[in-house]
Amino acid sequence: MQWQRSEPQCWPQAAGVIVLEAEPGAARDDVVTRWLDERRNTGGPTWHVHCRQQEGGPWAGLDTLVEELVAAIRERAPELLARHSHELCLVVPRLESELTFPRSLTDTSEEDEKTRNYAADRAYRALHGLIDLMSEWHALSGGGPWSVACDGYDDANGLVRRFFTELIRRRGARLGLQLLAVCGPRRGEDLAAELDPGTIVGAVRLALPAEEREAPTPAAMTVLASELERQMAADPDPGAAATARLIDAWRRSDAPQRALPWQLDAMERFNHAGLYEASLPYAEDLRAQLDRLAEEDVVQYHRAVNVLYFCWVPLDKSGEARAVLEQVLARADEAADVARYCYLLSMLHARFLEAADQALAEKYLQRGLEVLPGARIPDDERHFLTVFTMNGLAFVRLRQGRVEEALELCRQGVARLDRHLHPERHRLHRSVLLFNIAQVHAHIGPFEVAVDYLSQAMEMDPNYSEYYNDRGAVYFKMHRLAEAERDYLHAIELSPPYAEVWTNLGQCWREMDRMQDAANAYTRALDLDPGCTLAVLGRADAQLALDRPELARADYDRALEMEPDQPLVLASRAIAHYEEGRPLDALADLDAAVGLAPDVAELYQNRAVALLDLGREDEAARDLAAYLRLAPDADDRAEVENSLALLGAPR
Repeated sequence: MQWQRSEPQCWPQAAGVIVLEAEPGAARDDVVTRWLDERRNTGGPTWHVHCRQQEGGPWAGLDTLVEELVAAIRERAPELLARHSHELCLVVPRLESELTFPRSLTDTSEEDEKTRNYAADRAYRALHGLIDLMSEWHALSGGGPWSVACDGYDDANGLVRRFFTELIRRRGARLGLQLLAVCGPRRGEDLAAELDPGTIVGAVRLALPAEEREAPTPAAMTVLASELERQMAADPDPGAAATARLIDAWRRSDAPQRALPWQLDAMERFNHAGLYEASLPYAEDLRAQLDRLAEEDVVQYHRAVNVLYFCWVPLDKSGEARAVLEQVLARADEAADVARYCYLLSMLHARFLEAADQALAEKYLQRGLEVLPGARIPDDERHFLTVFTMNGLAFVRLRQGRVEEALELCRQGVARLDRHLHPERHRLHRSVLLFNIAQVHAHIGPFEVAVDYLSQAMEMDPNYSEYYNDRGAVYFKMHRLAEAERDYLHAIELSPPYAEVWTNLGQCWREMDRMQDAANAYTRALDLDPGCTLAVLGRADAQLALDRPELARADYDRALEMEPDQPLVLASRAIAHYEEGRPLDALADLDAAVGLAPDVAELYQNRAVALLDLGREDEAARDLAAYLRLAPDADDRAEVENSLALLGAPR
């Protein structure tokens, strides 16, 4: 990437990203204004948004863009808003008074029953849903090329930058979108590294004069923070932007520790919504104050530990979580706290740390179960924590290969909750226990039992998309394809888009011999996740079945770039080469496949076809004989023996 050191007389016109690096201030604002003026001449809409999360919260910049689009869409295509209400309400919560969407128990459970947070993928799905909305609106409105100037892009939350990166990748060309990513000095290289180099159409680094601005004193920030806090107290729903400004003011005040309660509140909301990247900017502040909190405010201390754990783990920062939890467990003296932290540490070792240690995970869980009978907590809470810990042990038993013990622990947990808790208590966790039992049976059978347990979980939590996706996968294994299709389609209705369910739907339609539908589903999956190997291979196979060997070969090429040395993929690409009239290329792929998997009989039979086409009959005969040696009970044995006889070879 070459940096231009002066403002262009004519900015690049191609769709993509221009990185503008310069000192903030009036001079930089003038440059942005001139860029916007030039882009207005393209005939499309322009937006100037401010992305500093310290001022506007985690969605700063994106929420402005969304709100402006919603105002236009509401007048001409309100059905688009209804179709994308889930993601719209996530980014602009005030829209919840206008829009509705199906909510799962993860959304609606009471605070003390929220035993499942969303995966980080949930927020990323919402971003893709917004991209779909914008693409649909652009097609409907005929709105020419789009232009967005993102001021303070270097201070945008990671979710916002991810959105624009994906928007450029998925729909940049279709929208004619040009994004001006405006950042401060020495920040451009890092921002550019987040982007696909092919999407960067310009990079401008200007040596503009730094403005002399007197920074507010800590005392002044204390006054501001106190005033903002009074305003927050008077507003029943102040919103994320107001909270972000208040936190920033306290952090720069005479009393920075007063930001902590607000940071905790914000992180709990973000974590529960699956917005872990929104929580992350506050994590280091919390970690730095843990020792103080342990001495001064034990309730806040435990809150801080929990929000750190549930922020770090989904973002693959389990090492940080482990270090904190080990310190916390060492100083815990209440039995209930010991049990809770033993559970969290066990899950780190069983699921999340790079080097899993099921024995150590089991040790932590057994310790938790030993101390719970003496915990000074209400009986119903003791029963719940016991079942929760048993559920963790069931997971470990499954990883240890002790399947029946895992199932029995889950069954005991369900029975214990039914016996000791009101039927309406902990419905979320009950559904999770039923789902866990179903997942085991989905792997080992009977599949009918898996379907039954999944259906029970879905009765409790009917709007959780993943349950339908997973039951569809079980129906697919049972070859009950119509029921699998129905569940996959319903999973799609209940959630912003995600690649897994579209890939599964493609597999289902391919098995139903609906090859064009399958190819379309795989294409949808790859639009969302270009790295989904299964979708690449599925689409390649569908294209081959549709007699499009050139398209199939391109996907097989892509799959082998992603995961080289796959013998069966090489064999499939060989078929595409052969159908395109290139037997030598087919032979090269089959030679490589045989070298990787010399015991796979079909590879020799396929190679014999290519060899015969090339007139190399002796080699073809050797391969057919090898095929019969490796597959003595092959259904086509008589046909192959006849071919060998015609070639004059011994059978």
